[in-house]
Amino acid sequence: MANYFTKGVVKLILADNEQAQWAAKLLKEVCMQLTNRAEGSPETWGDASLKPIVAPMLDGFETSMPTFNITVVDATVYADNDTSFDGDIAARWVQAVVTQFDIETPAGFTYANTCDRMRPDGFGGGAFVVTQQAIHYIDADAWLSETVANIYAGAATWAQDQCGTGVAHPIAPRTAELCTLPTPQLINQLASDVRCGSLDFWVTEEAGKEAHVINAGSVADQVTYLLTHGWTPDQIKQGSKQE
Repeated sequence: MANYFTKGVVKLILADNEQAQWAAKLLKEVCMQLTNRAEGSPETWGDASLKPIVAPMLDGFETSMPTFNITVVDATVYADNDTSFDGDIAARWVQAVVTQFDIETPAGFTYANTCDRMRPDGFGGGAFVVTQQAIHYIDADAWLSETVANIYAGAATWAQDQCGTGVAHPIAPRTAELCTLPTPQLINQLASDVRCGSLDFWVTEEAGKEAHVINAGSVADQVTYLLTHGWTPDQIKQGSKQE
């Protein structure tokens, strides 16, 4: 059995100890309210004066029970968890603090997803950047999936030469095999078979405004461009996409 963890630390440097103590009290109140809500306990407030600030922060977290180790050192407050760090709650808390004290400097923190076994899905992480107006974040898994999808979206597979299907089609993210991408061997072989300049017209047709960039490259660059824009190897050898 594998155990998964999310680890993170937020460090907020404020103007003085009073502000740091207020920020710590706010996070404790948020955690208490979320835990009470998830457990179905009656609503009770440690500091009712925080209710107008805390209540909007609870939206969308009906089942969350976040916990943080909270430490105040002079004007700095630390909030961490080494097993189940909740970055979304931490980000909302940071936003409430910077709004309360009208802090214009962006605040940020990172988190790490880990596992006690070497599992492919056990490692990752991300980061948050928070201002009064917005919360920005990036997650490593989401970035990976999106980047792979964007790269594969323009690629096509020519399976007679690569995988055996003989059909050119966009590659689905997460499921594509390595053979679905044009290999360096295929590119070099096609480039050696193509007469210099024979692809200029078709590259211009495919690339439009990008053509001056592509045409300035080598024949291998042109071959690569056409392969990733729906051309088959046979069409490239013929120097025409026309049937």
